[in-house]
Amino acid sequence: MAQAGYAASAGGSMQVALVTGASSGIGAAIAEKLAETHRLALLARSESKLQDLAKKIEQARGERPLVLVADVTDRAAMEAATKEMNATLGPADVLVHCAGMWSYVRATADAPAVHDHHADLVAVHCNGTLNAVEGPCQGCWPRRMDRSC
Repeated sequence: MAQAGYAASAGGSMQVALVTGASSGIGAAIAEKLAETHRLALLARSESKLQDLAKKIEQARGERPLVLVADVTDRAAMEAATKEMNATLGPADVLVHCAGMWSYVRATADAPAVHDHHADLVAVHCNGTLNAVEGPCQGCWPRRMDRSC
C-alpha cells in the first residue's frame, strides 16, 4: 500500500519516477517536487551533483533516491541504468526527461565548429530522448495502455 500522500502504481505501491538531467536546473527542481509523492531514480552524468541532490532529498523526505550515473546519448549506459532501476525500485511509472544542453556558436564560426555543435545538440535532444524513452518506458505499455507514462 502506498504511504499517505504518495502516488500509487497499479500494484498499490508508491509510483517510481525517473528524472533524467536531474543534476541541475529544471531536472533537479522537478526531482525535489516529485520526491514528495514518488520513489525516485535520478539520472545524469555528474555523480557528485546527483549525490548532493539525493542527500538533500533524503534529509527532507527520509528516503534516498536511487542515483544512476549515465549519459542519455549512450544507449548501453541507459540500458544498464534501466536494469539497475528496475531491479532496485521497479519499473518507472513516470519519466521526466530533462536532460539537455545548449550553447551558442557564432554564425561566423568555422563550419566544422557549427557542425559539431549541432551534432551534439541532436545527440542529446533527439538520440538522448529516444534512449530515455526506449528502455524505461517499455514496461509502461503493457501496464498502461490507456495513457502514456
